[in-house]
Amino acid sequence: MLKKINSLLLVVLMLLTCGSCAGLTKMVDVDEEVAVPPDIVFLGDSIAAGFGLDGYADDDLYNCSSYANILAEKYGGELPEDCPHKMVNKAVSGATSADLLKSLKSGELDDVLAECDAVVVSIGGNDLLAILFKLLTKIGYNMESGELDFSDVDLISAALDVIGFESDIDYALEGFRNNLKDIALQLRAKTGGRIFVQTLYDPLEYFRKIKVLSDLSDEKIDRFNDIVAACAVDGDELLYTTVDVAGAFDGRCGDLTKISDFDIHPNAAGHEIIADKVDDAVRKFTYTYKKTVEVTDEDAVRNLILICAAAGVLMTAVIIIVIVVAVKKSKNK
Repeated sequence: MLKKINSLLLVVLMLLTCGSCAGLTKMVDVDEEVAVPPDIVFLGDSIAAGFGLDGYADDDLYNCSSYANILAEKYGGELPEDCPHKMVNKAVSGATSADLLKSLKSGELDDVLAECDAVVVSIGGNDLLAILFKLLTKIGYNMESGELDFSDVDLISAALDVIGFESDIDYALEGFRNNLKDIALQLRAKTGGRIFVQTLYDPLEYFRKIKVLSDLSDEKIDRFNDIVAACAVDGDELLYTTVDVAGAFDGRCGDLTKISDFDIHPNAAGHEIIADKVDDAVRKFTYTYKKTVEVTDEDAVRNLILICAAAGVLMTAVIIIVIVVAVKKSKNK
């Protein structure tokens, strides 16, 4: 009789524990750390858009060798297979800092910014360089010959133009300063991702023989980059990390841009260099993505222990009862 009861209890215990063991683990989402951003957004102007590269189109920024596409391919190949990867390029050729600020304030970029792990910004070149280019032609630069041609230039008028253009540039720089600070604050409010802002190279260093222009360009673009560095900090808060594109292009703009064709934009080699500089800055931080993993369900383990303990107590009680009953029967005989 005792053997039958023990066997029955053992079967019940096995059924309880086997059923409980099946639920001892559960699937949960955890943060997995990676070295590069799974979701990256590019904002700004024609430099970020890849203007002038083979495959570029105003309505398709994803088929040229821009630094955005270089990094998208690089990171997509490096991230784990179970890590979703996305690159969005919202740069607009011809955009000024005022244009980008307007887009941010409109809310049209809110969705992509809310989801991203990193934002890379190239902006401000159109605030400044258009003025310098106007000055270049005003003082007698001949695009066809590549030489200064004073034959149709009133030198007194040209000197006054330089003075006037310098005032225009200073005004543009102050506007850029105000806009960039607002852009940084807007971005910080709209994304939890890391923010990176590029400095501006000086394409007019190519025209060193036009000293009045190259000196002016060098001075003003230095001020531009000082503004980029200064606006990175708001009180004790770091709003963004500065990417030193200017330093990488210094003395090399003739090779890394199309300036010899009177085009300030980076060529394919220039985009490779920008990609390297952005990549260096990005890798100073780590990023995370959600990964589904199987983990021990502590509540289920706790319940199993209680079930086993209860079953053990029950078996012990039954055994004791059976023994007591058997003893009484033995005495009665």
